[in-house]
Amino acid sequence: MKVNVTVTEILTYQITKEVEMTKKEFKEYLKNNTYNPELEYQVAGFIEDEHWICTESRIDNIEEIK
Repeated sequence: MKVNVTVTEILTYQITKEVEMTKKEFKEYLKNNTYNPELEYQVAGFIEDEHWICTESRIDNIEEIK
């Protein structure tokens, strides 16, 4: 019997980068755990293959081919 198998693979990268943030922005982050989305884009732009830490795979679905 033939089936279709759907696999999702999640690659995880991690980087720590020094950037500028105002005291007001930092206080807002500490208080509400929110930040300007531009901050994420700014740091993520430096991610390279060397920042890879793990790969997770999982089967999401198996269905019969009719």
